[in-house]
Amino acid sequence: MGGRTGTGGLQGTGGATESIVDIIDPDPVANESPSRSTGATAVNFYAVTQSRTLRKIEMFMAPSSSLSLLWYVHESSTLDGTYTKISTSSTLSTTDAGDQSSGAMAVPLVAGRYYAISVRWTASNTCWYHTPETVPLSFGSVVGGKLISSASEPTITYDNFAYFPQRLTTGP
Repeated sequence: MGGRTGTGGLQGTGGATESIVDIIDPDPVANESPSRSTGATAVNFYAVTQSRTLRKIEMFMAPSSSLSLLWYVHESSTLDGTYTKISTSSTLSTTDAGDQSSGAMAVPLVAGRYYAISVRWTASNTCWYHTPETVPLSFGSVVGGKLISSASEPTITYDNFAYFPQRLTTGP
């Protein structure tokens, strides 16, 4: 795991056949506020303007011990609308502060739709958050986020409380 690379924004040239890594906050420890919680879901909301395939989600966090991470992608036709789960996967975390990974996936992100991309944990974990702002990306933008304090799978509703440091790998 370890630290993040790059200066934010994009890695890769974004050609038709190339993967792109969008980095939402390259230095979260310096730029954001920490939050320790047991049983929570960190959600970022995205407006998609260019169709891509989500290949991997990473989120910067610092688990106290190895824990199960549940990764979700929800989709909606409107920002404030009903979000429907379209993908879920699980992984085990490391105990290092750094990017935890969903592993490989292939989730279509469709232009004109909105997505809630999140990770849930049920044991003690520290994650960082940043005050809300629109963050441009290669395929659209981050338009909000929130932390849901619950050990069970939450219902996703839009909010713009904060956003979380994620790395999203997309491809054609």
